[in-house]
Order: sequence, then structure tokens, then C-alpha cells
Amino acid sequence: MAGRLVEIIPPRFFDFGWVGNGQEANIVLKRGIDISQWMSAGLFLRVHSMVGSAGNIRISAVAEAPTTDDPGAEFVASTALGTCNLGVAAPYCVETPLTPPFGASVRILVKAIGDGNPLNVMLGIDLALKNWSFVS
Repeated sequence: MAGRLVEIIPPRFFDFGWVGNGQEANIVLKRGIDISQWMSAGLFLRVHSMVGSAGNIRISAVAEAPTTDDPGAEFVASTALGTCNLGVAAPYCVETPLTPPFGASVRILVKAIGDGNPLNVMLGIDLALKNWSFVS
């Protein structure tokens, strides 16, 4: 049973207090993660602290298809392979399985939705890749 653990980010503080009410902010945490040889993948999030409303911060994995033919263009799927809406009762850990087919690579994003209140989170993220399924 082969597998690989990819660190997306070590524990990091994100302050989204600047995101206005009803506005969104997207940050690419890591791109170009090769998952072409794996049958199963899952995001593991460690939420150390959070201030804000439940669901206002989302972590997503999205399929992408980078190419050397047009390196300036971003070819990204419109539907996420997996998404986790963060709650406020930290600390906690959550696992979100990704839905195949994966394609060649993925990128991991954090999305904040402003509601006029303070919004921040301290979290670390790993991507677990395996040659067998997370679901039995």
C-alpha cells in the first residue's frame, strides 16, 4: 500500500478582515501538484484557531492542466474535486476526500467570503495520496 503525504502549507495565519461584506477573496496555496499516478486523494486540515462565521472560509482542491505551450494561461476546472467549509470550534482536524477522476494535477485554494465581521484562521493543510481508496 503505497502512499505519499504532500505538505500544502505548514500552520499559517490568514487574516481576511479586509474582505468586504458580500465580497470574496481567493488565494492559491499551491499549484501543479502531480496526482496523475494516484487512485485516491484527500485533504487533511488542521484548524488551530478561527474567528468568524462558520462556512465563510473554504478550502478546495481543483483540477488543473498546465501546459508549456501556453504557460501564461491557467487551465483550471470549474468544479472542485473536494471542498471543506471551516467551522469555528477550533482546534480540530478534518479530512475531505477528493472525487476522481483527478486529471494530471491539482491546485489548492482558500476562499474567504466577507460578512462585515472579523474573519481569520490559523491552519495547516496536507494532501494524502494513495494507491487505494479512502472509502471502504
